[in-house]
Amino acid sequence: MLALFIAFLFTHAWGQVITPPNNVTSGFIQHPTFGVIQTSWFYTGNLVAYDGDVVFGTIEEFSRVIINITYTTPNSTDQIPTPQPLHRQRRSYPPTLDSRSNSIFPGSSGIWPGGVIRYRYFDGPTESTFASEVNAAIAEWTSNVPCLHFVKEANGNDPAGAPGIVTITGRSGIDYCLASIGASSASLWMVLAPGGCGRAEILHEWGHIIGLIHEQKRPDASGFTEFICKNVVGYPWTLAEADADNNCCGKAPGYDCCGWACQFTPQFGDYNSGSAPENGGKFDLDSVMMYRRDAFAKPSTFTLTNGPNDHNNPQHLSPGDINRVRELYRCLAPKCPVGCDPHSNTCSYPSAQDCIYPSPNVAKPRAACACRAGYKANAANDDTSKHWRLPADEGNFRVWVAQGVECDTLCSVPWGASSCQEVKELGAECLHL
Repeated sequence: MLALFIAFLFTHAWGQVITPPNNVTSGFIQHPTFGVIQTSWFYTGNLVAYDGDVVFGTIEEFSRVIINITYTTPNSTDQIPTPQPLHRQRRSYPPTLDSRSNSIFPGSSGIWPGGVIRYRYFDGPTESTFASEVNAAIAEWTSNVPCLHFVKEANGNDPAGAPGIVTITGRSGIDYCLASIGASSASLWMVLAPGGCGRAEILHEWGHIIGLIHEQKRPDASGFTEFICKNVVGYPWTLAEADADNNCCGKAPGYDCCGWACQFTPQFGDYNSGSAPENGGKFDLDSVMMYRRDAFAKPSTFTLTNGPNDHNNPQHLSPGDINRVRELYRCLAPKCPVGCDPHSNTCSYPSAQDCIYPSPNVAKPRAACACRAGYKANAANDDTSKHWRLPADEGNFRVWVAQGVECDTLCSVPWGASSCQEVKELGAECLHL
């Protein structure tokens, strides 16, 4: 019993799929959380993935929620089950299938209690293959969202997985990365291709596990990027145009597509855009959950008209990703202190006389007054209106202060890379404006 959603790129895997499987199917399913939805899916081993790179569950579990099939790849020989006619044949939803949520609303059942994400590897060789990249992705999430805690459990190779635990497994012969969405009492999965799923791709998959959905499926996506149906792999379809309009991936302009196109169809009701738009609501082209422009595209074409990543997966979390997950897990970052202006320096002389950029290479860097080494302000260690630390390029040992604040108090450890650790450290979002 597993969950949902996608991504596809290149630089390791197509964001999550280099070569799309040839057994794509589109249709309607009775989703445990959202009722009847239209989606596309494919079979991989004993699991079903839909909307690109999201694990729903086993083939048996998925077969219980299929209402009907509206499109299936003509040359596929392993479709399960037999495609139904192009009309909706509603099936009742079985109460035995564990409900789970892909909602990213705070308080959702898909939120990991206490921010504790339990995971394990299928076996020792899997851990040896992927641990370095997995740990690097975890480190980027936890350094930016300190209320997330990843707990590694003992490895286990039960094919059915483990309830409430993410089992990371490798699978040879595939060109994609997959993951479940959100917390659940059911078994959860992350499926990785050896040599095909690196830190950036695993960063994206952890995003799904944490509770995020693809950015391009937001209802407001068309205001920022458009989907080009004719460029998607598999176009043109074997269905008549009228059948494609009515039975494939929605009737909205530009979405009368079949096959892989369903993962670009807007998903309504899944994004918390109203409660705190400064943290979770704004559309984010830089999101690690955003498809690159050539996702599922024919050679030398783009499926999306706009975006910063033409042929590469997003490499790092965006400020929007960080703020959105902080909102989900009730640990909103403190507002970044007002910095200084290098062109009109008002920093305190001589104890904090330099107004500099802690990380000058980030986009729109934020300047701050740099304390002399080993010193802090005469203030409470958590008073970020006076002084703070940052994950700066040189390290997190330097204290930064507001304009006019003196650095006149020796830190408890005044030297080395571990100096001044008692002063509160702010997140990477405070390195830029």
